[in-house]
Amino acid sequence: MTRSFFAVFAAGAIPYYSELPALDIFGLNDVYLTKHRNEIANFGHGTVGHELFSGSYIESRKPDILIFDIPGFYSICAAYEDECKVLLPHYRPEMLSIPGKDVRIWVRKKTPLK
Repeated sequence: MTRSFFAVFAAGAIPYYSELPALDIFGLNDVYLTKHRNEIANFGHGTVGHELFSGSYIESRKPDILIFDIPGFYSICAAYEDECKVLLPHYRPEMLSIPGKDVRIWVRKKTPLK
């Protein structure tokens, strides 16, 4: 059985409780993004801990699911339009219903749902 792999904006509760492999899109727990932060022209001038989002890098990892929209947080794609333009053509939006909320997730187009 293949386990899903996902990229997530809020890299705390979802990876912990799902026990699935996860990629923090901001690179806080990703060695590659941390080591390549000097390639970002304005690194050190943005919101601390939110500067390493790289649509190209995330796409190269090909996560099955993107979880960008968390109730109560801002829309990641409103803040990082260019990065989302790289990623979203490879995904289709789906709705995930949790108690009291509907949350949009993005499922890789070539990943069959089981």
